[in-house]
Amino acid sequence: MANTPTPKDLLAKGYQALKNGKATEAEDLLFRAWETGSLGGEALGSLYFAKAWYAEAATFLKNASRISPENSLLFAESYLNLGLLDEALATLGSLDGKILPRVNFLLGRAHLKAGNPDQATETLEANLKKYPDDAEALVELGMAHEAAGRDEAASSLFARVKVFHPGYFETLIEEANRLFGLKLFSLSKDCLKRAERVARKDARIFYQIGIHYTDLNLAAEAEAAFKNAIRWRPSMENYRELATVYERSNQLDKATVFCRAPLSANPDDPYLNSVIAKCELRKGNAEGALSHLLPYKDAFDEPALKAEVLNILGLIYDKLGRADDAYAAFIGSNQAMIETPEYSELDLEYPYRNTKAYCRMLEKGIPAVPRETPAPGRPAGHVFFMGFPRSGTTLVQTILESHKSISTIDEKPVLRAVIQHLEKFEKGYPEALAGLSEKAANTLRQLYFLQAKNFVCFDEKTTLVDKMPMGTLHLPLILTLFPDAKIIFAVRHPYASSLSCLMQNFNLNNAMGNLTGLDDITRFYSLVMGFWKQISETRNFDFHYVKYESLTENLETETQALTKFLGLEWDKAMMDYAGTAKAKGIISTPSYHQVVQPVYKESREKWRAYEKYFKPYKDRLEPFCELFGYSG
Repeated sequence: MANTPTPKDLLAKGYQALKNGKATEAEDLLFRAWETGSLGGEALGSLYFAKAWYAEAATFLKNASRISPENSLLFAESYLNLGLLDEALATLGSLDGKILPRVNFLLGRAHLKAGNPDQATETLEANLKKYPDDAEALVELGMAHEAAGRDEAASSLFARVKVFHPGYFETLIEEANRLFGLKLFSLSKDCLKRAERVARKDARIFYQIGIHYTDLNLAAEAEAAFKNAIRWRPSMENYRELATVYERSNQLDKATVFCRAPLSANPDDPYLNSVIAKCELRKGNAEGALSHLLPYKDAFDEPALKAEVLNILGLIYDKLGRADDAYAAFIGSNQAMIETPEYSELDLEYPYRNTKAYCRMLEKGIPAVPRETPAPGRPAGHVFFMGFPRSGTTLVQTILESHKSISTIDEKPVLRAVIQHLEKFEKGYPEALAGLSEKAANTLRQLYFLQAKNFVCFDEKTTLVDKMPMGTLHLPLILTLFPDAKIIFAVRHPYASSLSCLMQNFNLNNAMGNLTGLDDITRFYSLVMGFWKQISETRNFDFHYVKYESLTENLETETQALTKFLGLEWDKAMMDYAGTAKAKGIISTPSYHQVVQPVYKESREKWRAYEKYFKPYKDRLEPFCELFGYSG
């Protein structure tokens, strides 16, 4: 029988794989060396940096037993990319800019982000003395001049980049796209800001910038980009995208106006008519919406667009009280989503396998991990917000972030970063939780909070709320690593929640792919809520139900109870959650058009019009009607 390799053996093999250019193999070996012997942290950190996994890079470099000057530079840049400016500046200040030329560039960028354009100018000019043709530094220096009010100097530098580096803005667009794919939204936005400076009058580039800003939910920036694109090329596609931005950011009158001119020239444009239909529906004119959409419902061949249009049609029919027509449209919409390439790549059974594995572990008991002493920079309160999709989670999140002491993470892959590393453990996830060492647990906690910095700002005075409805299926992980965290659990009538899922056009992932028909939805609902019932009845932790129907009945009373649970004073600003939503611009969740409206009660009994479609699935939902106190 072969001997089990020691951590030192794994480390040596990992370095050899690195030397041979086998990065994936090296990462696996080095991670096993770290898991079994806390070795290889520095090499892992540099590998993660190369993948733009900055939270992971900072975590492993911080915990490395030693770190070279070159990797200290990567450590500093990781901090900078996470927005941890004090830590970045402190690390950069300890490095020699003569030996490591990029130090001055990064110092300049850090000072600029910290609001010190003069210090940024000084260090960037020092960098450019050695590298006068560095396009990246020229743009950064231009932005420093711009921030200091030296517009002429800034314009001169941007023009210089445009002339001598004509393809640089395309490089920035490509980098923005890459960072967006990695969910590094703040860094993606920074790339777009730089691209704008050097794009000048290139309508094609501004169109791409506008698309990316829309994806980042930045309405004002997207609007400006598309207006620039229209100024230099008034094409139909530019008008379409601008109208979409206005509709998505709840500026319905502007959306209608910007559809009017191109529609006068192209009255049968399906896309613009669909935007008008959405606006008319939201204004309460369902008949007008139908007249704009119905002639073009078969004009979209691409499955994702077809799904969206059929979904809108279903919402129109629902508003008109035509439940059977609405149900048929929703089924058609979900069928179109099943035909997308993204759907074919999903692992729909992953949540079921994962939950079964957890249930086996829960029967044996998951050993407790020692609690961590609160570290500097951690939030004063830590909360996970979960439930089932379409149970009012976006509404509650918007109410919460109206509170001056609360920061919310809106369905971002913070916990997923921790899970990805647990999946690399020899036992895999979730089984690795059963043998998690104190050191590994602390490292994963550090990774979680650094990953959170990619998406939201918080400090020692903040209550941090991580909203992820499907976090329910990872509750044992949460309770293991964060036993002191509070849990908010959203509840809505099981029939109403299931119907609302059918009526939505979700972004696809392994969980949401299970929401494409009442059979799948009710099966998945039973899985998620059954898992919640098992854990909430057998584990001792601090949780609070937020019932959608109670919230819509008495907003003030329910929000007072919620803030009391969180240990906070009630903030009357929470009553103006619609104002908070409007100020956000584009909202990423499917309920973007609902959270800007006053709390309404009409949807609470909507499911009864579709009750006949639920008959085959009553046995799945009725137990949870009883559990949560609803009539069937």
